[in-house]
Amino acid sequence: MRTRLLAVVAITAALAATACGGGGSPSATPTATTEPTPEAISRVEPHAIPDFTLTDQDGATFRLADLDGSLKLFYFGYTNCPDICPTTMVDWREVKRGLGDDASKVRFVMVTVDPEQDTPPVLKRFLALFDEAFIGLTGDPADLANVWAHFGVKVRRLDLPESATGHSISHSAAVWVVDERRDLVMKFSFAATPEDMIAGVRMLLEG
Repeated sequence: MRTRLLAVVAITAALAATACGGGGSPSATPTATTEPTPEAISRVEPHAIPDFTLTDQDGATFRLADLDGSLKLFYFGYTNCPDICPTTMVDWREVKRGLGDDASKVRFVMVTVDPEQDTPPVLKRFLALFDEAFIGLTGDPADLANVWAHFGVKVRRLDLPESATGHSISHSAAVWVVDERRDLVMKFSFAATPEDMIAGVRMLLEG
């Protein structure tokens, strides 16, 4: 836990430093809501996530179908999030490291809940602080809203005139797992540790 906290402090400082380059500064208000259930890992009734098209951090077209054949971890957050989003990215870095060779079978995808701020270059700078192989997605607000709905993600914008960015985003803090066939099959709460996520991913990989 101490390592996790120290990593988040370091990343937050880096985000503040890069804000002058166009990334924006983090808001002062914690924004993501933790899951109401105490379980770290929960199986969900499998249901298909329809294919969708968004834009990745390199400005290229992204289709969910492009990742068929791999497990996919999805998180819905934003780059100006001061705490929960960078914490999740730090956890993902540990998950990827802990999976070892199995990491090649898993893709990590962050979908923005703040398309106004999170342009491809902003997402690219943010994710590079954690792992350049992580995928960041943005797009038209209507297209993003459809994707949020497929996962059951709740997003609410909060206007904060006194903050650096003028707003904050309240959003679900879970990590969703989509299998090789594009079925949503598992959810990790924010309480899940990297070890919990590694165990859940291995469970799915082993069938």
